[in-house]
Amino acid sequence: MSGIDWLELVKMLPGVVNAVLQHTPLKNLSGLLVALENTGLGKEVESWLGTQTQNLPISKDQLKGVLNDQQIQEFARKLGIPVDQVLDALAKALPDAVDKHSPTGKLLG
Repeated sequence: MSGIDWLELVKMLPGVVNAVLQHTPLKNLSGLLVALENTGLGKEVESWLGTQTQNLPISKDQLKGVLNDQQIQEFARKLGIPVDQVLDALAKALPDAVDKHSPTGKLLG
């Protein structure tokens, strides 16, 4: 992945998700997590929010089920990475980003 390092991606991802989704039905990171739960990924989301569990992975195909092409392109622009790498990067970073931004089991902010 070019353009951004892993730790920086994990740190900035919640803000980027909120910015990209603010004018969509998903609205923000919480909305994205609800959408993922509604597609059968509740166990995964719960593992990211939980304080006692290891983060379960998510695939880029699972993310593609809740993000449209316009949102994916906007993520690419904001993250400075090619469109064809966005879903892979998000799938790898989202569990850690949510985990780090929910130290008490709830998202910060």
